[in-house]
Amino acid sequence: QKLPFEAHEEFHDWLSRHFDLKTDWKKRLSLEIPDLEKLFKKEQVKRVLDFGCGTGGHCTALALKGFLTVGIDQSALMIKVSNEKKEKVLHDARSNVRFVRTHYKNLRKQLGGTFDAAIFMGNAFCHELQADNTLREINSVLEKRAIVVFQIINYEKIFTVNNRLLDLKFRESHLAAEEEHAFLEFYDPEKKGLLRLNTVVFERDGTHWRFHGMHSTPIVPIDKQKIGSMLRKMGFSKISFYGGDSEYDTLTQKPFKPRESYWLNVVAKRG
Repeated sequence: QKLPFEAHEEFHDWLSRHFDLKTDWKKRLSLEIPDLEKLFKKEQVKRVLDFGCGTGGHCTALALKGFLTVGIDQSALMIKVSNEKKEKVLHDARSNVRFVRTHYKNLRKQLGGTFDAAIFMGNAFCHELQADNTLREINSVLEKRAIVVFQIINYEKIFTVNNRLLDLKFRESHLAAEEEHAFLEFYDPEKKGLLRLNTVVFERDGTHWRFHGMHSTPIVPIDKQKIGSMLRKMGFSKISFYGGDSEYDTLTQKPFKPRESYWLNVVAKRG
């Protein structure tokens, strides 16, 4: 059992051990960063806040493009991996990025400044059970004419077309004894309008597959209507919706199709 697993570990700490293994960062960033860079240059964005930054992939990529980025996450292990990546990848651009572990409270005091933009990538916002309160806290550190970008799972497709399945992906292993890992992700409906995201890990030694571990976390299912309403309450009057056809796709180049799009991508700014 060389791939770490602890059944009682907090979900996001547990996920941090597998996140870079199950994510094709080269493909993902090659599609998403050009759209973010174009948008931010158009809106004269200099400082970017990455909410739920995970292992820091977007922060480091944007820092290499010259943006000043701050990544925040509740998971200590996600921040640890992010800082390790910062040292390996950024070199002379290290000063462009900072990572902060926070529970998203008193952000103005913790972060010591305001931002021209905030990004919520990889469905990070839906992991916040107090989504309204969290968005208000983020709003408190945004400039008056700030822009926000959300990447949200299209739950309508998940439940009406995919029969609750989010994804099944296979990755070559970096461990000597195992040749492949498989990651299965699916949702269960829960009480009080919540969902539960289940992530299952399997490993293959070249001949046989075996179960490695499973973890889950509650999720707030946010749709187009709900995110639009939340943003308008915060003063964001110019809201655009886009779609992504698969896990790795552009952010702002395709229309959102409720029964077809993998992602609901949202770009909003104040009038």
